[in-house]
Amino acid sequence: MADIEFLINLLSLSSATEALAVVTDVFPGQPVPERGQVVITELFEGNAGKDHAD
Repeated sequence: MADIEFLINLLSLSSATEALAVVTDVFPGQPVPERGQVVITELFEGNAGKDHAD
């Protein structure tokens, strides 16, 4: 996830919505995988790397 965090900082993105928009711009016509959406959202919520097993 360090690479994703690096790109978020490099591009000065401030929300998961902005980050997902970049992904869709870079990979047009391809849906963002659900896991990718979760990872990006968790990075902005500060939950990345935490165990979510219930």
